[in-house]
Amino acid sequence: MARDLPKKLRLTLSALGCRTQKELLGKLLTVNPQTAFTPDKAYKWMRGAATPRDPAIYADLAAALGLDGGAAAFRDGALEAFEAALRARHPHLALAADASSAEAGTRSTTVHACFSPA
Repeated sequence: MARDLPKKLRLTLSALGCRTQKELLGKLLTVNPQTAFTPDKAYKWMRGAATPRDPAIYADLAAALGLDGGAAAFRDGALEAFEAALRARHPHLALAADASSAEAGTRSTTVHACFSPA
């Protein structure tokens, strides 16, 4: 089972400059025209209600992000390592710990992205 999948998907959207799952699909289709990723499934994954059944989806996401560890880095890696890899590959991505979670002794990731016109 994927670790921290909803958070990783939100970070992926931001890193790739996508605002919706449909936009993410467009990015994944450039990596793999036969991707099994669909926006409908992604909505469930982002809510934590389900996980991808096709392991190739993790490979597609990792390839779109340019992650060195491939599918395993996306699926099994710790959230902190995933964030560090994203920051290294996508310097425009800014991550900030949620202040209320920090006070409670837990860590929550809030994504802030800068979108610049192409």
